[in-house]
Amino acid sequence: MRVLLWTCVLGVVMMTSPAAAGDDDSKTCAVQDKLQTCLCSGKHYEVRRMRRSVWVSTTVWDFSLMAGVARAQRKLSKYLKGHNSKASVISRELLTVTQTYVPSDMREVTVSYPLPEGKWNSPPMPKDPKVVLDVIPETIMYVRSYPTQHGKTVGFLAEREVQKLFKSLSAHGEPVMGDNDYYFVLQYDSATDHRNEVAVFATNTILDEFYRSAKQDPRPYLPVCLREKGPEWPTRDDGINVDLVRQDCGTTFCTGDACPKYKLLNKDDIGVETRLLYKGPTRLYTTAPTCYFEQAQPLSQPLMFKFLQDNSALPPDATFSRFTPIATSIWQYKPYDGPCSRMYETFPFLPQDVEDKLPDGGAWYVQKYPDYAAQNFTTEVMCFGGHGEPKDSMAVSRRLFEHVEDREICWDFSAITEYNVQSRLFDRHNEAMMQIFPDGRKLCYNWTEYDQPFKVNFDLHEDWFPLGLQLDLPSRLLLHSLYTEPSNAGKSIPCGGPNSPTKCAPVTFIRHFGHFAEMGMPKSRWVCTEESSQKSPDPFHKGLNRLLSYINGDNDAAVSMETTLPILKLVRAAEVMTYSPFTAKVCLYLDKVHQDNPPKPTDPKVYVTGPVEETDYYVTWFEVNDNLKHISDVIGNLFENVTSEMASMSPTFNITFDADFIVEAQYYSEAIMPYLGSLVTFKKVPAEIATFRTDEEKKAGRAECGEFPCVHETVKEFDGFLEIKFNYASGKLICWNSPGCGVSNGRHFMRAINRYADGYNIEGVKVTGFTPPVYSQCTQLDASCRGPYCEWKSSFCMMLPEEYKDKDAPTPIAEGLAVVAEDSRSVYVTKVEGSGVVVNDDAEKAYMKLFAKLRAGGFPCDLEKFAQISYISSSIPSWPGFQYVGVPKLGDNSTE
Repeated sequence: MRVLLWTCVLGVVMMTSPAAAGDDDSKTCAVQDKLQTCLCSGKHYEVRRMRRSVWVSTTVWDFSLMAGVARAQRKLSKYLKGHNSKASVISRELLTVTQTYVPSDMREVTVSYPLPEGKWNSPPMPKDPKVVLDVIPETIMYVRSYPTQHGKTVGFLAEREVQKLFKSLSAHGEPVMGDNDYYFVLQYDSATDHRNEVAVFATNTILDEFYRSAKQDPRPYLPVCLREKGPEWPTRDDGINVDLVRQDCGTTFCTGDACPKYKLLNKDDIGVETRLLYKGPTRLYTTAPTCYFEQAQPLSQPLMFKFLQDNSALPPDATFSRFTPIATSIWQYKPYDGPCSRMYETFPFLPQDVEDKLPDGGAWYVQKYPDYAAQNFTTEVMCFGGHGEPKDSMAVSRRLFEHVEDREICWDFSAITEYNVQSRLFDRHNEAMMQIFPDGRKLCYNWTEYDQPFKVNFDLHEDWFPLGLQLDLPSRLLLHSLYTEPSNAGKSIPCGGPNSPTKCAPVTFIRHFGHFAEMGMPKSRWVCTEESSQKSPDPFHKGLNRLLSYINGDNDAAVSMETTLPILKLVRAAEVMTYSPFTAKVCLYLDKVHQDNPPKPTDPKVYVTGPVEETDYYVTWFEVNDNLKHISDVIGNLFENVTSEMASMSPTFNITFDADFIVEAQYYSEAIMPYLGSLVTFKKVPAEIATFRTDEEKKAGRAECGEFPCVHETVKEFDGFLEIKFNYASGKLICWNSPGCGVSNGRHFMRAINRYADGYNIEGVKVTGFTPPVYSQCTQLDASCRGPYCEWKSSFCMMLPEEYKDKDAPTPIAEGLAVVAEDSRSVYVTKVEGSGVVVNDDAEKAYMKLFAKLRAGGFPCDLEKFAQISYISSSIPSWPGFQYVGVPKLGDNSTE
């Protein structure tokens, strides 16, 4: 396995200049059956797609291919004749596939039979542990036919034909790993079909999705004849349900100095192995920049590949390819509250001579882990087949955890290793692992104290990013060329399309996360204008027309300037997310010629900003098509999901952001569909961009609580926190209750309040004069519950206007909204500087410190409730004030 391991780790894909698909002389496809579909054909080979299907396989080692096939077929025949869990006799399909590879003197030989389609749902399990069931994903292969000579179909004849196939593939620029990769012999052996074929792996659904998720152009990894139209993978509900867990792990799944070394201590009745894992070599690792397990490898491996190239461990012209073998560790670093409560680290198994060449310390994106296992430690291992699909990996990991939970394992850690390249279709080897700590501790990798231990969660989560906004291939390629090529960093380059002369504002690519990228913008000037939604039905369009007039000569120098992209559209988050009237700010980047000395606008509503200092920001790209006329249709959900994910990832990746503004950077005209846009979230919105001229008169005389009088008083100051009391002059609150405690609840409350105020109540009365703050509270439903799976509810309240002190308030219609009589409530609080729609990590940390102090001091409070108090100005939502987080005091009207 040594040679193949080295090739696949380094990702050296063999490619030359492509010729016509297959060959110059095309011919009719030779096959079209229930398992194979011919996609295109040339003189010397065909490109076929193999259907997702279920097979039975076994692997032997032999000096002779023919002898190995004969031994393997005897094992498979026993399975078909009833040596299985159901004692079923299974009819044999005509096709036989032999998978082979020569890693050393001995040849690895795997023989596989397809099972009848009627057996794909829960097929009988083999009794022989060396016989396994396989699920083959949709797979594309290069196939070459050859005649039988003297009844021989495998052996030297097949070896000769596959070398011809490799030569043809190389000559036609097909992407292959080299002539030492796995190859396959297809035998049909029926009364009417005497064909014999050799085949080489091209790609499958796993690899195709991997490269797309890794932000790569998938076309160079496809057969030449499919690069224009794509692979067009079929979607089928095939009813496949197969147990991929292996009864026997074997010992030949990994060889070479990069493989883990261990001693087998025990093997239980279902095949779970207890291993003593020996101290290993230094490992390269990356903390995956994502909350989602299925994105961990695609987003980590390009970073490792870049690190190897930067340190001359790979040729500068090497093509990125998927690493194998590779391990992924799953760390549950806090009680489960969604995918971002987990983090992932990926470890490729590099040869030691490569590791030795790499510098200590690594880079921000890749680190060297000295002594991968700093000491020998014990593990529980469950082996399984399959192609490393996330759903299979997490399902087996959960199964292992449940099987060994009563042993002395770490509850907050698991690891999954994929050992085989994707070109190995049959009898693949993967492992799920749990670590044992003999001192009995359950949380082995958490540095924060928790009352109760919690378990690693193995759920997969559906991606929240709307399908209707996902980029098509041309847009992905455009972004890849703009922001990931080192030569483009910091330059103004064409960005309006393939033939557009339009220039982009200079940016620098910093790092990529699953749903957003971190970018840098150098010092710059922008020309801006503002427009109210109350004065114009389309304030962005009206503002943009003013700016285009300025660019086209409506300035004191009467000069025309180069049009630049993006068009920057900025609104206050609190206005848009509560469907309130809003002020839109539209800006254009001034071209390089006029950055230092821009002409003055003649339109008094247009102004040039002062120099905007160098700043970093995050960008989420989306595409707007005819089915989605404008991003305002989904901007609230997109902004909420992105900032929520950023907040969850903040402790691991040091992500900070300003959630008070929603900024869209548009890269195409809305008149041309689709157009490329982006949601921009600044680490801190520059003052020159954040300042609205229409706000200046509103800021004068602002009180501590914004433009409103503070409705609370400080009762007592303690060490690091306060006791405050809210006095409600009207004696009535409007409150909204809902299940759960997610970040979207507050947004739903503000929507409900706005509708109520606009007359959506039984009396049909409009209500004005609501008085902040918004008092939000999360309550655990079962006080005895401990751990991450407890149920919570949330409530949000705001004081009704004082005019309702002596009369009934309008009766709400919306479900969950109610009028509550209350004169006052007391809370123990700590102040968090800054405000925002999304609760940031500082608020959570402040609450944890307050919680510890209240519990240690025995204060009379309800520790099952978490309160947040926010003074949000309606006319200046961006006011940089503060919020309180706290716990309600017991003994007065503080609980509900």
